[in-house]
Amino acid sequence: MIANEVMTRKPVSIKSSAAIRDAIRMLYELDFRHLPVLDDGELVGMVSDRDLKSFQVSYAIEQEDPNELISCLDKPIHSVMQTEVVTVNPETDLVEVIEQMIGNKIGAIPVVELVSGNLCGIISYIDILKVAKDALAD
Repeated sequence: MIANEVMTRKPVSIKSSAAIRDAIRMLYELDFRHLPVLDDGELVGMVSDRDLKSFQVSYAIEQEDPNELISCLDKPIHSVMQTEVVTVNPETDLVEVIEQMIGNKIGAIPVVELVSGNLCGIISYIDILKVAKDALAD
């Protein structure tokens, strides 16, 4: 089985200039845990609910003024996103995808086209669990 067979196609993404509050809202409303960050169609980062929680907690500890905490939500997402993103291509074997996710301790991995480098999908641990469930049910 390969990445192309498991990935979620046309994943929801966010621009790096978007406000942190927009990313939080998207993750909450869509019940997602990971958002690819794109600029002009190019993958420039990933942001997870864990990244945002960590940022909020550390920011809250550092700030004495509650208004500062609220204003932090207006900061751009590029200030908290992960910029070193592990990716796979559509032809990557699913075992390799899983090894990358385990080895890098990540819950989702973007799938990018080999030639163009454009984001074409995303594989989350939920996608992997669905495949495992189906295999175990057989």
